[in-house]
Amino acid sequence: MASEGLKVIIAGAGIGGLVLALMLEKASIDYIVLERASEFKPLGSSISLTAQVLRVFDQLGILEEVQAVSLPMSSLTYFKQDLTLMASWDATIATDRYGYTSLMFPRPDLMQVLLRQVPPHKIAWGKRVLSTMQNTNGVMVRCASGETFDGDILVGADGAYSAVRQSMYKNLEMKGIHVPPTDTAPLHFDQYCILGVTSDISEEYPVLKENDTQLNVVIADKKPYNVYCIPLKGGRVGWAICGKLLQEQFHDQENFRFSDYGAEAIEEIRDKIDDIPVPIGGSIGQLMDKTEDISRIMLEDRYAGRTVLIGDACHKLIPAGGQGAIQTILDCVCLANLLKELPSTEPADITAVFKRYYDIRAPHAKKAVAASSQLSNLMSSKGLLADMMRGFILKSPRWIINKSFDSIYGGRPILNYLEQIDLKGTVKDSSKPATLIDKPSKPSMSAAAL
Repeated sequence: MASEGLKVIIAGAGIGGLVLALMLEKASIDYIVLERASEFKPLGSSISLTAQVLRVFDQLGILEEVQAVSLPMSSLTYFKQDLTLMASWDATIATDRYGYTSLMFPRPDLMQVLLRQVPPHKIAWGKRVLSTMQNTNGVMVRCASGETFDGDILVGADGAYSAVRQSMYKNLEMKGIHVPPTDTAPLHFDQYCILGVTSDISEEYPVLKENDTQLNVVIADKKPYNVYCIPLKGGRVGWAICGKLLQEQFHDQENFRFSDYGAEAIEEIRDKIDDIPVPIGGSIGQLMDKTEDISRIMLEDRYAGRTVLIGDACHKLIPAGGQGAIQTILDCVCLANLLKELPSTEPADITAVFKRYYDIRAPHAKKAVAASSQLSNLMSSKGLLADMMRGFILKSPRWIINKSFDSIYGGRPILNYLEQIDLKGTVKDSSKPATLIDKPSKPSMSAAAL
């Protein structure tokens, strides 16, 4: 089996890169993770993980650690700006239907759990990818530090601004392989998300001392954004402000960099939402005052040769759907299973694996991207018609909600090469087995670009 001599280079030590590294570690596949940051930075807000990925975390033996830094989610609740209740869904039903209780926790805490699973010498910090080269013998990554790294396969897990993706497309064009304009066009941003996690404020807000949590969404009145508020472990609160861009000049990638979208832009938005109340008490402005590090994300909505992409590098999701980290982890499950079955490191076999990976994951990723966008538009749209649509959907009968959730959470794939665990919950696993048994279809280059 070629996987025994396989060397994988993973670009990016985010959630996707670290989860894939852990899975390859368990598969005894050699790898190195290249991370552009010089050290771990505790950025980001809250993350929700559902049965879709908690089953594989259970199989990997890290579920208890994840539970230790999280709170179980009891409900998903929507409010009007005056905190009048619009709708509330009981999230505990997921435990019976899918076998695992949905968990909420700060992104940095999950990152710390994953970092403890990956041997330190397998992560190279301060290695920003400049370019990549590949041929029939392997792939080489050149970093800004002047160092080069060689392997058989390169996995781009380096986010929406993926240097691996950019280099991959450049190499294709140099070989005369046409890449559709829709794939190479600059990212077009029409939404933003400002988010963070407060310090421990449980003395000021006693509700934070409870042993479960709720995902609270406040629909702002006549304003193009909504406020998200989630109590977290340790008396902290994860919060987010998501909505439409206020400044047109940020729409295109060439006019935007994270460093440009700084304090002035945040204050402009804050002036418009500072006094919006949140369900735990107080206002969103007060939560921002209790937050040391505030992150900004611009939102927008692929394989070639020996290079493949996962997560935000190929399918950026809007946070409103809560599927970003989940879809990235599902990418990792599928790819790790296929790499374990890789017959050889010959180009033909690698291409077959990547095509199979595409066949399995593309439909689900596309569906998640579309659903996240639709949900965001539904929740941020204003006016009487938008209010009527929200009311209809949020107050749908439970059986309709369950049917919709079953199509999303029914798939709970696990790793084929580890000891199998029993399927929990009353809903069957709808995931497609990630094996090389079935002959993959041949997607066009356009189709391969999710």
